[in-house]
Amino acid sequence: MSWSTATLFVLALFGFAGLCITLSVIFLRQVPDLIKAWRNVRKAVRDGGRRGG
Repeated sequence: MSWSTATLFVLALFGFAGLCITLSVIFLRQVPDLIKAWRNVRKAVRDGGRRGG
């Protein structure tokens, strides 16, 4: 393995790690909204789709 191959491999590894971290952070920031939406769905199903009011 030459130095250029090793360097490219390390760069690719760091790029992949950065991508995974970024996607994880984006997903974790959306978790509260997903939970709220899931509760709204469960409430709508439980109420039979009737609108309150």
